[in-house]
Amino acid sequence: MTRDEHAGPPGQAAAEKSAPGRAPDGGEGPAAGQGEEVRPAAEALVDLIRFALRQMTPLREIGFSAMAALNILDSMGPHRVTELAVHEGISQPSMTAMVSRLEQQGLVARAPDPDDGRSVLVNITDRGREMVRRRRSGQVTFLSHLIGELEPAARGQLTDAAAALARLTDTDQVPGALEAAREAMAREAAREGGGPGEDWNASAGSPG
Repeated sequence: MTRDEHAGPPGQAAAEKSAPGRAPDGGEGPAAGQGEEVRPAAEALVDLIRFALRQMTPLREIGFSAMAALNILDSMGPHRVTELAVHEGISQPSMTAMVSRLEQQGLVARAPDPDDGRSVLVNITDRGREMVRRRRSGQVTFLSHLIGELEPAARGQLTDAAAALARLTDTDQVPGALEAAREAMAREAAREGGGPGEDWNASAGSPG
């Protein structure tokens, strides 16, 4: 990461050049010729995500993957360990160990699967939900403080863009976005030479 905490809000220059809410109303991704138009906004968002994750590290109470597992359980309900492992892209033994640690901390609990007595479901506990809410409160407050330090015009632009930013979390658009990302990475690898190129792109149909 090339930015530091003294460099000001990440992607500020790019954001100022891009009007909020550029995505087409149909939500089907950039139309032909729009890729470069929306690229500055996308780069600013990538910079912001990396910056925020790095700078909020002192607020972290548990590991990133463990927190992600809690978020899944909080928003999507009980899961089997194998399902959590797929979500997180880690091995089942690693997820089993993580769940055991979370259980020891009182953040999750295991119970028999009512649909399959041989399986076990992992549930988030009240204490786990409190941690999720506390973490989100800290994240929102952190970003709210940064936004509050911007000039009024920039604050207004972000406020106006809030609805469009929320639509970026539409999971129906994720498969297409992932496919586009894989294609871009394959082109970049081929351009660098010696990379996996098209063969890699063809074999990357599912997360590792």
